[in-house]
Amino acid sequence: MMIGMEEDHRGRLFEATIRFEHAAIRPLYLLNGGALLAALTFVGNRTDIAAGVAYSMYWWMAGLVFAAFTTAMGFASQFNFYKAHSQKVAKNQPLADHYDAYGRGFRIAAYFLGSLSLIVFLIGTWSAIGLLARVS
Repeated sequence: MMIGMEEDHRGRLFEATIRFEHAAIRPLYLLNGGALLAALTFVGNRTDIAAGVAYSMYWWMAGLVFAAFTTAMGFASQFNFYKAHSQKVAKNQPLADHYDAYGRGFRIAAYFLGSLSLIVFLIGTWSAIGLLARVS
């Protein structure tokens, strides 16, 4: 009975963590992808500003790539934390510590890449605002 409750608790915790990560990572895709779509819509057939907008679009595409890597690192961290918890339940503390350390490392990488995605979004946006100021 106790093992079933432990397994149920672990499953619910894992699902809640995944939902939280999705909610935290989704804005990275929406910001960078939305900026790309807005830029494409704005440019249309205007060749006079296409080169300037392309510069911003490169930054937003990089933001999408960093967002994808953030997602991968988030998955890797949660997988390792799940494995660490499983090893703690199985009373294998050395292996649990190993998975826990990897999970923390992947989490730090996810934070770094997510921050990088936001930074390149801001660079692309700053560049597009500068372009709009010159065109207007």
